[in-house]
Amino acid sequence: MTRYADLGRTPLEQRTLNAVLQRALDEAPDAVAVRDPHRSMTYAELWAAASRLAGGFRAAGVQRGDRVAMLLGNHIDNVLTWVALSAIGAIEVPVNSNYRREMLSYIVNNSKARLAVVDRGLLGQLQEVSDDLAHLESVILHGPVDDGPAAFRGPRAPRLLEFTELAGHAPTDPAVIDPWDLVAIMYTSGTTGRSKGVLCPHAHAWTHASGVGTTEPGDTRYVVLPQFHIAGQWGGVYRAFLAGATAYVAPGFHVSTFWEEIRAAGATTTQLVGTMAAFLAAQDPRPAEADNPLREIHMIPVVPDVAAFAQRFGVSVASGFGNTEIGTVIAKTDAVRQPGLGVVRKGYVARVVDENDVEVATGEVGEFVVRADLPWTTMAGYLDEPEKTTEVLRNGWLHSGDGVYQDEQGHYYFADRVDDAIRRRGENVSSLEVELHVNAHPAVLESAVVAVPSEHLEDEIKAVVVLRKPAEVSEEELYLFLADRLPYFMVPRYVEICAELPKTPTAKVRKSRLREEGVADAWDSTAAGFLASRSGVTTPAQKS
Repeated sequence: MTRYADLGRTPLEQRTLNAVLQRALDEAPDAVAVRDPHRSMTYAELWAAASRLAGGFRAAGVQRGDRVAMLLGNHIDNVLTWVALSAIGAIEVPVNSNYRREMLSYIVNNSKARLAVVDRGLLGQLQEVSDDLAHLESVILHGPVDDGPAAFRGPRAPRLLEFTELAGHAPTDPAVIDPWDLVAIMYTSGTTGRSKGVLCPHAHAWTHASGVGTTEPGDTRYVVLPQFHIAGQWGGVYRAFLAGATAYVAPGFHVSTFWEEIRAAGATTTQLVGTMAAFLAAQDPRPAEADNPLREIHMIPVVPDVAAFAQRFGVSVASGFGNTEIGTVIAKTDAVRQPGLGVVRKGYVARVVDENDVEVATGEVGEFVVRADLPWTTMAGYLDEPEKTTEVLRNGWLHSGDGVYQDEQGHYYFADRVDDAIRRRGENVSSLEVELHVNAHPAVLESAVVAVPSEHLEDEIKAVVVLRKPAEVSEEELYLFLADRLPYFMVPRYVEICAELPKTPTAKVRKSRLREEGVADAWDSTAAGFLASRSGVTTPAQKS
């Protein structure tokens, strides 16, 4: 297989998932392509299984260009699903498995997915909103029958199919796929509105997957990030496929057992968000911590003392910078020695500009904008949002929304967010999306949500709330109201009730002031003994 250093010479027409897997099948069919704690598949076995599942999809009515929602955990069948959809030219719509209620129904409806593949253990989340799903016709259930009930009620109840039946279908021939064909609609948290569906061509997915790190044939890439994000799917599994290496798909991240799992998997490379690395660094030192098979960690963002981290665990650290719309545009192979975010990858041109798209001086903060040398290697736009697409793709540049500056040597440094996005627990959070749910409480008149510093490298969330007169509600009640409706990572840690929000003369909320005020006057859910997690909410009464 082609080594990492040769990937930049891959012509545009070969930058499709089907072409990558076909090449692996030709050159190393017996190499292990993907593993999880229960199963393993070679490249030949993966392609044969994907061809059968693709035949099942076609029999279920999936045609080229159809959107298929995926509400799945991290396992081999998740990988098999998006590979099979790509094989027939269908478009995957990965859905965050923590989404519930209105956020879940919004994405399924917005994507116009007529079919969804769902883990039985997650089916209850879809059942909650079944009456609101305007387009969904069929649900393919994945997993053992005893994982959960399989029934829908109401006028819009979709038909139910079994994953095992589709996976056992006669194989079908793959479609002819071009690099400009869409492979996925990836939903990214909106910074000025609702979550937006990013239209991702095959060449865009390929270029993101080739972005950072030195995974090579013979490596095992440990994939602990979720497959519903580009970091887990493209930066993890697809990155391994590009090198003809093995992707080990782990069900989740567990700080206390991480290194034992790395050793058991024989993992040589992995990708972590900065909070995960910070949690590992915060653990009490153990004997022989550097005695592990990991050679490299791709970390975004890097922990403050990255040199100490690398030495303690005996690894090199690579990093990168980008987003769903632009892919990984900035990269650095040695985060210990290379400053800042890194330098722009070959194949891209970047600038730092002011609000009028005029380039600023070296060292001055501006917005990071980019354009690619080859077509279709960044997003094709936002689904059904031409105005937002035009806004982001204005003047021939793709605008990232991130404030950066550049030094004389070409290294970029992150300064601040241009918008109101929040980064928490490895997820991008839209402040407006959280505000919509805060404002849904009948006692709330208006609210503002901002990022505040966290002890864990990224952000915490503060909600500042103005109540209706004469309504009353406690901070604890608001917290529980939100925890019942939002994914755990979007639930504000801090709630502050005030008489009014600070505003400009044009009635815009001065969020900068709310950030500057910090959390001294806010109710702290953590200090009060509340904790929102994937498994639900823990209250002080439950702890006692």
